[in-house]
Amino acid sequence: MKTMIHAGELGPGDRLPPERRLCAMLEVSRSTLREGLIALRADGYLEARRGARGGTFISRLDEPYARWLASMRSDKGRLRDIMDIRSAVECEIARLAAERGTEAQCDELAATLAADGSEFGPRQFREADAQFHGLLAEAAASPRLKTLMTEARGELFTPASTPLIDEPTIARSHAEHRAILEAVRARDSLRAAQSMREHLHSTFVDVSSVIDGPHLRDA
Repeated sequence: MKTMIHAGELGPGDRLPPERRLCAMLEVSRSTLREGLIALRADGYLEARRGARGGTFISRLDEPYARWLASMRSDKGRLRDIMDIRSAVECEIARLAAERGTEAQCDELAATLAADGSEFGPRQFREADAQFHGLLAEAAASPRLKTLMTEARGELFTPASTPLIDEPTIARSHAEHRAILEAVRARDSLRAAQSMREHLHSTFVDVSSVIDGPHLRDA
């Protein structure tokens, strides 16, 4: 669940499903789930709300994000390590998607890009980004690569409130997603992999600027 939060599949204010459904989704027992939820609450990822509309919700994430940022700043090689893994896995995913993806899957990918990226807010962008990469992995038809991608994406943490997600960045990332999809739809596996490589390089530069501090963003 922490991976899903980091990757943008769950965000601040989202209400968690009932325990029974969560157990089925995560394929864990109820006792294991409850232990995990307690740990996530202690780490600041979840909050409980009372009343008729109460339940367990994703928090604002300020505290866990601050801890993640401090951790990344203390180990300057960690980001490059994560992005090396993402590049190795996701470029291969893009290549395989171009070879194996169906027209229906390409249409699903296109649906995530239907709106102009510049019109997205930070929250909508994170959701569309997670959906695009997840659908691309489905089109690659390699469950193990998808698992590796999910784990690597979950090691990054870019809440909607971070300076990383601004209008120019959203528009550029949206355009890069379009380039990947165009290559996949054209069955051009080499161009799909290269487009993904360029997209991930942009991500590396963006996240580096946030980790290093806003004073380096315009350098």
